[in-house]
Parts: sequence; C-alpha cells; structure tokens
Amino acid sequence: MRKILFVFFAILSILAASQTDTLVLLTGNKLPIKGYSKLENGMYRFEVIKKHKVKSVDFYPSELFVVKHQDGSITNLFREFYDKESGLNFTFDNAKEYVKGEIFARRTYKFTGGKIINFIIGAVAPVVSSALTGTIIFSPLLPFASAVIIGYVRNSPELFDKKFPNFKDNIFFKKGYIDATRIIKLSKGTKFSMIGLLSGTAAYIIVSKIL
Repeated sequence: MRKILFVFFAILSILAASQTDTLVLLTGNKLPIKGYSKLENGMYRFEVIKKHKVKSVDFYPSELFVVKHQDGSITNLFREFYDKESGLNFTFDNAKEYVKGEIFARRTYKFTGGKIINFIIGAVAPVVSSALTGTIIFSPLLPFASAVIIGYVRNSPELFDKKFPNFKDNIFFKKGYIDATRIIKLSKGTKFSMIGLLSGTAAYIIVSKIL
C-alpha cells in the first residue's frame, strides 16, 4: 500500500512540475515558479519551486527578464536601462541577446584549469601562512584572494571573437557571455579554494602532529 501511495504522489509531483511557469532572470538563471505578484514596494514576489517545495522569494524589478508560461506565452517584466560601465543601452531585444549569452556560457564554459589552480592555492595556504606568520590562522586569506583575482580577470574580447566568430559582432551576447563566465569563475573558484584549504589544513595538522 505504501509503495502504491509513493508512486501516486510521485506521479502527482511530476504532473505538478510539468504545469509550472519559468522565471528567467537577467542573470540568465531559470527558476520554476507556481505564480507571482507585484508588491506595494515595487518588488515582485515569486512562488519558487525547489526540491518539490514552494518558497516565496522577492526580487527587484531590475533583476527580472521574463516569465515563460506553460502555454508558450511570455510575460515581459524587463525594464530598459543604460549600463554606465559598458556604455550600452539595454532595450528588451538587446537584453534578450545578453541573456542568451549568459545561458550559453552556463552551458558551455569550462573552468577546469581554474578549479585546479584554486584548489592547489587553497591546499598550500596553511604552509605559506605558517611560514610567513608562524600561524595558520591567516590561511583563508590566500585562497579567497586568489578566487577573487582569478574570477575578475575578464575573458579577452579577442579570444571570444576567435572562439565564437559567429557572435563576434553581437556585443550584447558577448557581454552576457563574459559576465556569466566571471560569475562562474568566482563561485567555482571560491568553492574549490575552500575545498583545497580544508584538505591542506587537515594535512598540515596531521603532519605537524607526526613530526
């Protein structure tokens, strides 16, 4: 009986998931939602589905792009803006290319070398900290700094043009791709730096006790 109920509720979950809408953020992230509303303070509240649970999450209008509905229609939540850093004017069509570039980066960008470098820097950080200061307390500074530095080193536009010649004249797609890779490098770099730091710290303590 329990197995039958489990299968029944599993089927209901699958059916419910297939009936959800999708929120697309300006960062290129996609979130399954059950609905949303606009709040009095101008923000939007979305009922986001995560691990079969619904959680209310508020977003600023500047974070939103579109909502893709299950019937194929799209609700545009995007607000046009001018980006001072790049000097680009983001209309809806331009933002659409920007988001495409971000999604493309999330699907294709590999950070294998960066992961290894950050892991190694994290692993050796206790030894470096001990040698320079006599304590490993300052060990987190090195891997954190390396993750930030590597994360903020932008991909060369020339390298992008060589790698993706079909998109070299699409400045908004290119910017979306480069911005997304920066986020990927920061998040994954920090993660692998911390993994390396924990591994290096554990090894340092064990070796210190043996010696």
